[in-house]
Amino acid sequence: PATMDPVTGWCSSAADDAGSPIYQRYDVDDNLTSYDACVGMVFNTTEEIPPYAAYWYDAVYVVAYALQTLLEDQYTVDIVGAELRDAMLAQSFLGVSGYIAFDQAGDRAARSVQYTVVNHDGDTGLQHIGLWNEGSRDEMRDARPRNMWGGANLTARKLCWDGAQDRLTYEIGVEDFSEVVRGLQESRALIIVTFGHALDTGRLMEQAYAAGVGGEGYVWVGSDAGVELDPAISDELAKNIMRGYLGVRGYINTSTPEYVAFAERWRAQP
Repeated sequence: PATMDPVTGWCSSAADDAGSPIYQRYDVDDNLTSYDACVGMVFNTTEEIPPYAAYWYDAVYVVAYALQTLLEDQYTVDIVGAELRDAMLAQSFLGVSGYIAFDQAGDRAARSVQYTVVNHDGDTGLQHIGLWNEGSRDEMRDARPRNMWGGANLTARKLCWDGAQDRLTYEIGVEDFSEVVRGLQESRALIIVTFGHALDTGRLMEQAYAAGVGGEGYVWVGSDAGVELDPAISDELAKNIMRGYLGVRGYINTSTPEYVAFAERWRAQP
């Protein structure tokens, strides 16, 4: 079924045979009486295809090709987890998100994955400043973010450092980040790297800024999950909090034959 409810326009409440919700939902406005949004993909739309849709699509094909290898090529009768894992890691093909292959650690081959590097200007939002993958590391280290607080001489090279770093953790969905903020204050860190959902990261940055951690002299670096966080921050604070924010987004070449065919199938869904 479609992920969007045709009546409410929000996440479908469809359930499986066991009565469990098919789609994971989340509260986007902290209002328990309003409808929830879906986590992930919305199929029945002509709007921009979510960037991670291509990765998920390719992931399904990795599993499918691995099963084909075991069942049709190796005539496997009983598939066990270790055999399926090894068959998955042995796959290599040209997918929607680019070339698919895996390294010895089980991660996707780094050179086959590209990211868009973005820098928030404090006014209009996140601006593209370059592309990065494992093969372009040296080039990106010399890139110069354009919108840093007092950062005319700050280059991406200065964001790369060695040695042990303080790590602060929190529970997903928490609203009070006072303990994390105190940890940031005690660490005296000026470069803060976050890895978390956009809503959580937005709350953390807003509370940190209110406590004096953020703004001029600070650099926030976010994961791909956090680059869409500016709607989670009130407009009047966005300029001071977000200015200079650095993050990455998954980059997909949408002009390849593989992606064009995928997009056509995507938009053909009911």
